[in-house]
Amino acid sequence: MNKPEQPILSTGQLILSLIVSMIVGVGLVVFIVLPAERDEDPTGFGAVSGLDQLSTPNQPETEIEFASVVLEVETLYAGIDPETTAPLIDPFGDSLPAVDGVNIRSHENVYKSDTLEILIDTDGQLEYKAIMDRGEVLLYSWEANGELYYDFHAHQEKGDPNFWTRYSEGEAMKDQGSIVAPYQGEHGWYWLNISGKPIKIKLTVAGYYDQIKKIELKEAD
Repeated sequence: MNKPEQPILSTGQLILSLIVSMIVGVGLVVFIVLPAERDEDPTGFGAVSGLDQLSTPNQPETEIEFASVVLEVETLYAGIDPETTAPLIDPFGDSLPAVDGVNIRSHENVYKSDTLEILIDTDGQLEYKAIMDRGEVLLYSWEANGELYYDFHAHQEKGDPNFWTRYSEGEAMKDQGSIVAPYQGEHGWYWLNISGKPIKIKLTVAGYYDQIKKIELKEAD
């Protein structure tokens, strides 16, 4: 029994078959492999077919979600570059303000300032806070004659005791700066004497606050 002869492909047919195979291979990669394994979906087919879910790792149920904080920077400070901001001229040829009403606000609280001399024993700890409303401004400067650990932070006066925010911390003999209170509460400093000797702290504050008060710290059990 004679076997049927295998068809002999021409050179053109071989090239066409090769091109078709390459197109099919590229299509498989783009439409299936990339969405399923690489989390890449250039055509959108992975999202339609659900293949993109195969490349998304399962999130642990115990993952901690941190609160999203929106910083209202625009309401606190607006930078202006006089060299690139074009001046405005009215129809009479007089200059107009390039911007109006930025970087200034009125305060209901009375402006005040205080300077405190604070003594802290060897290995002692102290905490002083400024009671401030949301959006009020405080300028501060403190200096000691020995090394201190400091934690400049804030928390709500009558809120959840577990909620607090930190401005800065470190080890130093002095610090200075300013803050804008992000919420109503107590804003100030915890100091721990790490100098090995009794030292003195000079704290100067100024701005719009209700009062500066010493926070009584609970002794560790």
